[in-house]
Amino acid sequence: MKSLVTVVTVIVFGFFSISSSAQYFGVRSGVGISNLLTSSNSNTSFGRVFSAHLGGTIDFEIADQFWLQSGVSFFKKGGANTRGNFNLYYLELPVTARFDFLEVGAEGILYARAGMYTGLLMAANFEGTKLDIGNKIGDDFKALDFGLIMGVGYGINESIDVGLAFEFGLLNTDAEQSVVSLTNGAIMLSANYRFGL
Repeated sequence: MKSLVTVVTVIVFGFFSISSSAQYFGVRSGVGISNLLTSSNSNTSFGRVFSAHLGGTIDFEIADQFWLQSGVSFFKKGGANTRGNFNLYYLELPVTARFDFLEVGAEGILYARAGMYTGLLMAANFEGTKLDIGNKIGDDFKALDFGLIMGVGYGINESIDVGLAFEFGLLNTDAEQSVVSLTNGAIMLSANYRFGL
């Protein structure tokens, strides 16, 4: 786990050290649906819940059609069972590569992006009842999440874009010592605005 955090940290600081004049800050927000996905050996399943995110972005234009993107977002995820909703509030750091592959008209562009994210669970509750975060026996959810991001979108004037993205958690977030794994999944529709373009 420590090595995973180290790798992500090195990558992010590497982005910030890129000696390129084309560095743009922005804001991103959006809504979607999320779910808690269980392993195949589980008899439990969860329903979808409303998801939302809001945060700041930094984009590095490496070439005319290629960007490296990162930032920090507050992200609400979770899942539902027959008794109510699990609400999970993450501080999330995504690192993605974006490729602009098709010009649309004079100012539009279609793009695809892919990468990874690291999330730190800041708070969790079940129908308003606080849940414990940690790796100890008796805790409900682990603090760290890590997964993949894939998405497509449409950009206007390089300063505004809207996109659809999918997140697939790779780490078991269930803190209980169990053979059943519990991972995050989300589908997001978001809008991004870059300053200075």
